[in-house]
Amino acid sequence: MSIFSLTSKGLPLTEVLDYAVQIASALAAAHAADIVHRDISVEVRSPEQASASLLDHGTDISGWVLVLYEMIAGKRPLLMSGVVYLDRDRQYHVYDVASGKSRQITQE
Repeated sequence: MSIFSLTSKGLPLTEVLDYAVQIASALAAAHAADIVHRDISVEVRSPEQASASLLDHGTDISGWVLVLYEMIAGKRPLLMSGVVYLDRDRQYHVYDVASGKSRQITQE
């Protein structure tokens, strides 16, 4: 069974664990070489990606968690329509999941 052939019940836990370890090992090797994959979860972009912020290993870890959820649940996670986050310059942004765009929130 492939991770791309999910049923509504998800994959058996032994397969999820096997895939999880393989993905984690590959990410650890990439991160040790200072490489950020950026596209672990192809459907959902992290707020850092949407805002063109400097990406780090956390972007990959977030994608890995989404993939694990999909393998266990057999469906994509329910996502909010927008996410507010703080960037590296301590500026607030809102990321619109539907459009994949981010905008800065300014004080008025």
